[in-house]
Amino acid sequence: MPSLGEFFGTRFPLAFRAHVLHLVTAFALFSTAFVFGATLAIVQPGSGTAVLGPGAVEGMRRGHLWTESLVSTVPPAVSSSGIATNNMSVAMVGWAGGTALGLGALYVILMNGFLLGLILATTLHYGLAGALLEFVSAHGPLEITLILTTAAAGLGMGHALVAAGDEPRRVLVARAGREALIVLVGCLPWFLLLGLVEALVSPAPAVPIALKVGLGLGLETTFLLLAWNPRRP
Repeated sequence: MPSLGEFFGTRFPLAFRAHVLHLVTAFALFSTAFVFGATLAIVQPGSGTAVLGPGAVEGMRRGHLWTESLVSTVPPAVSSSGIATNNMSVAMVGWAGGTALGLGALYVILMNGFLLGLILATTLHYGLAGALLEFVSAHGPLEITLILTTAAAGLGMGHALVAAGDEPRRVLVARAGREALIVLVGCLPWFLLLGLVEALVSPAPAVPIALKVGLGLGLETTFLLLAWNPRRP
């Protein structure tokens, strides 16, 4: 059984690199869905209302984002736990969706891109896009990367199920399942860290936006450097 150092320093980066083409595909699909969601919200502003709900929309009319409630209404420990659990659930759905010929992974990728575009364009309509971008700047870049990475692992499993090759299909599927599981396990601890960031830093008005942006870029860079550079076994 590998040690933690061997797993996160060698096995996880190797599995991550093995899924890079699936990750590129996931990012392209996510971006396409994002543009579609934003366009829909611009053309049909009511679509954002249907997703966010009347309470959030009424708050935006008064100049307030729904994220402001995170500062005062929920204890940080409870909030961070709930955020991490929710994000892990999304990641696991995308990962496990690979067993359904990759369709579940595709759903997670497209739905997350669509909703982000729709919500961002809706806040732009009320002049609050800057406030939303400030809120997500500390945790959003890495959160999106992690969700797309786990979904890319799901796409890898789906590809093994439908692809023809020289090796027996059961061998391809077994190998893809092992690699995908390594990717999932390697990503999950980062969701715990992001839960703390999203609960403590992202909604805090006292934290300067420059610090939030720097933290978000730092987390994203650190993850990608560790995931892309395997150590020698």
